Formats: sequence, C-alpha cells, structure tokens
Amino acid sequence: MQKSQTRAIVLPFWTFAVLVTALVGLFPALLYCIGEIVVLKSRFEQQQQTIEYLENVTAHIQRRTVENDFSSGETQEAYQSSRLTMKWKESEIRLMRQRRDTGSRKNDSCRCRRGRKGERGPKGQKGSTGRKGRAGPKGDTGALGNTGPPGRDGQKGKMGERGEPGPPGQPGSMFRSTDSAHIVGYGEHINPPRVHRITNWKLGHITGSIKFVSNSFLVIGTTGYYFVYSQLFYYAGDTLLMGHYTYINEEPVMRSLSSVVSEERKYNTNYHGAVFMLRSGDKISVRIPFTKSYFMHKETSYFGAFLISPVLNTTSFVRTTNTTQDFP
Repeated sequence: MQKSQTRAIVLPFWTFAVLVTALVGLFPALLYCIGEIVVLKSRFEQQQQTIEYLENVTAHIQRRTVENDFSSGETQEAYQSSRLTMKWKESEIRLMRQRRDTGSRKNDSCRCRRGRKGERGPKGQKGSTGRKGRAGPKGDTGALGNTGPPGRDGQKGKMGERGEPGPPGQPGSMFRSTDSAHIVGYGEHINPPRVHRITNWKLGHITGSIKFVSNSFLVIGTTGYYFVYSQLFYYAGDTLLMGHYTYINEEPVMRSLSSVVSEERKYNTNYHGAVFMLRSGDKISVRIPFTKSYFMHKETSYFGAFLISPVLNTTSFVRTTNTTQDFP
C-alpha cells in the first residue's frame, strides 16, 4: 500500500511582500473608515437629539398658542424659526445619508473658497407690539427740596357787606353777682387786748352764699374775685399809733395806721379796701394790734365784701402768701 505524502506549499517571497504591502496600505484606510463611522454615529445621535428637541419645542409652542400664552407675533416668529431649523437639520441628515449610501468621499477634504457676500435683503415688516410688562416696584421717595421764596401778597379785597346784628347776649357775671355782705359795729367803745379779733359786730345785710359766723367773720361761698373793705373809728391820747388789720384766713392782707396828734386831738378813722381772689371757704375778719379804745358805731366801724366776678376754673390759681410779716 502506497503512503500519501504531504507537501508544504511554499509561497514565493515576492508574494509575501505584496501581501504585507497591501495590508500596510489598507491599514490607514481602515482606520479612516472606523473614524468616519464613529463621527457619523455621533452626528446622527446629535441630529436625533436636535430633532427630538425641535419636536418638543413645536409641541410646546402649539400648546401655548392654544392657551393664548403667546401673542400672534411671538407665535409666528417662534414657529418660523423652528421650521427653518428643522429644514436645515433635515438637509444635513439627507446629505449624511447620501454620503453613507454612495460612499463618495471625493469632496471630504476639499476646501472650497467662500464666495462674495450677497447684498443685504430688504428690511422686513415691523412686528406687532408685545404685551405690556408688569409695573416695577415703586422707587424710594426723593429728598425734600428747599423751600421757595414767599410769593407777593395779593391785592386786598373789597370790604363785604355788614352783617345783621346778632341777638342780645346775657348780662355779664358782674351784674349777675349776688354774693355780698356788710357788717357793722355793735355797741359803744371797746378796749381789746393785743391782736384781738373783733367780735362786736352785727349783720347789716347779706345776700348770696356768703355766711356771717359767730358775730366775728365772713365765710366765702362762691370762688371768685371780691372787693374786701374795712373801717374803724378809734380814739387814744397816750400812744403814738393806732390802726387795724384785715385778715383772710390767718394771713393779714391789708393794714391801716395813723399817728396820734395829742390827747385833745385823738379821734380818727382809717379805711382800706382792695380786690382779692377768694376760694370757697375762705374767712374774712378784722383785728386790732394795739391795746387801745375803739368806737363800734355802725356808721363809723364796719367791714364787708361783695363778689365782682366768679371763677369756674381754679386749677391754675395760686395765691401768694406773705411769709415775712413786717407789721408793727
């Protein structure tokens, strides 16, 4: 039986060299094809994303148009912009597909020269005015300006017609005042001790709210301005001075003093009077400072008071008191 013999096929060296040269020549082309495929794939994905974005924008514009969120000018402008963008993207995609199908790469590395810039087209029509925006926040108040100079006085107008006289008013408080009292002496002569309050009085007349108490002093009933007066008739020949004081409460407010001429010319009368602001409850009395003789005749010795004007508001009234008594 004859054995089969296997022979090794030995290729010539030039064949091996041709294969290696072909592989080396095709390797850059292979790398270029792979790179183009990757670039085309990335562009295709970008185009797909752009198409999806434009579809979303178009749907959003249509939805807002239905809801009247855009004005007519804004809607048309946005719609035309989206249409132009979609047309440009579709042309790009169509060109890429054509290149992929035909495999033509003749003009891939061609750098064409840019032509001259075309003439500027006519100006488009003015778009519709958009909606008025919301008013901004109110600004801060500015600083106050300087005061201007005063203007000139206007001309004096004519005097108007004289009006009709009004109704007669009520009588004044002086004429309506009824508080008064006159106290007169009672008896002959008296020889009182020092600074004695005279009690030898009797009522001459009294009206209103004034009261005569203990044959000695008057008590005021109505607050107001009063005229207070007093007079005494006295005689003494063995002293230098004679006189009497008028008191309001425990304060001397008036005094009268006279010198004695001689034992033969020892008769005299002293009178004083003044207006005082008196409160309800104040007391008026007459006192004598010396131990001498007085005649208490009703025609020559008397005192009294009568209301001139009542006072309703006495909150601001303060009576001045005599803190330093300088009577002899």
